[in-house]
Amino acid sequence: MPAAVSTFVGRDAELAQLAGALVRHRIVTIVGPGGMGKTRLATEACARLADRFPGGVLRSELAQVSPRAEIGDEVAGALGFPSLEALLVGLGDAPALLLLDNCEHVLAAARRLGARVLDASPRLRLLATSREPLALDGEQVLVLGPLALPQSSDPRDLESASATRLFEDRARGAGASLDASPAELAARAELCRRLDGVPLAIELAAARARSLTSVEILALLGRRFDLLARREPVGLARHRSLRAAIDTSYELLDAGEQRFFRALGVLGGPFSAALAHAVAAPEGADALATVDLLARLVDRSLVVAEAAGGATRYRLLDSLRDYAAERARDAGEWDADADRFVRAMLAEADAIVATGSVRWTSELLARVLAHFDAIAAAIERAIEVDADAARALRLLLPLWAATHQGRASEVAAAGERVLARWPAG
Repeated sequence: MPAAVSTFVGRDAELAQLAGALVRHRIVTIVGPGGMGKTRLATEACARLADRFPGGVLRSELAQVSPRAEIGDEVAGALGFPSLEALLVGLGDAPALLLLDNCEHVLAAARRLGARVLDASPRLRLLATSREPLALDGEQVLVLGPLALPQSSDPRDLESASATRLFEDRARGAGASLDASPAELAARAELCRRLDGVPLAIELAAARARSLTSVEILALLGRRFDLLARREPVGLARHRSLRAAIDTSYELLDAGEQRFFRALGVLGGPFSAALAHAVAAPEGADALATVDLLARLVDRSLVVAEAAGGATRYRLLDSLRDYAAERARDAGEWDADADRFVRAMLAEADAIVATGSVRWTSELLARVLAHFDAIAAAIERAIEVDADAARALRLLLPLWAATHQGRASEVAAAGERVLARWPAG
């Protein structure tokens, strides 16, 4: 195992969870989107747990392995063995840990190899990193999420949040002198939030800190895929830019999955399977087919699924949504997708207004709040694609109910955007 050259920031809970999983399970797979820090967590765990494995800790990096039916001999060769059979003999009966890193593009071959080594070496523990599970019998999946985000721009919050600690550590490592002014602290907190707490994105932003302030980096984030790229050819190609990290996942989808993912880029905030079906499903598709598509994107770490109040809500991380939107625009699909989204949210907004004209209830207010982000996003799409502000105004009407629920500034901003499109006179 090569020694890490950078400091390890945060992830204490995940390390403890991973260590416990490797005690209880023979196969553990860390899954998450590209750039989430799966490899870094796995290698840190291997280093800290090495004493538990007298048979050795071995790592095979699969990112550069071309897709093929079998990878056993190639993995064995990279580990210093002439063949897979020699590797199996070398593993023997002593407790050992084998890390298969970056399995997603050779998933079936990695699955077969994993089953083979686990069967041949009964005391072996297998740790894998992938953007989706290996689907092996007995596999324990550890879903790796974002780093902890600051709740405010208070210096104590920034110090306690692993996302901002990582930004500051990598920025100082790049030679930046970080300003502790209130504006800079607030910008660093917002920057980490806008980057979803994704370690790769934060590190790429921090690399800019020697020549740009946090305020300036934040102002340029509307062009995140151009901004967040290394100028030097360091490390794996997929980790040299935020776009390249997402490209790898996108290119593993089939054509239908890619089209569905692109259409999801038009949505804003959490969404239901029903909304995804109305906006992104092919015409005439069965609702269950949409549920299956969402499940496949969840498995591939491109969509996050969260259960709340007896219902599943889905969402895309900001960078993934921006990527999907960029792809949809490039494919000439954006306007049609936006129109479907606006029509779907108009039906919801009109229903809320019609019900509220009879009687406003706490349940109806809860409905407004549940759909607030989606309706607000639909207003933006209507302003962008419509010739007038009529649909945007209809979408705005139910949002006024949220002005006394902590959303007044957002309602006012949306109102100003709509009125700016209203004809003069």
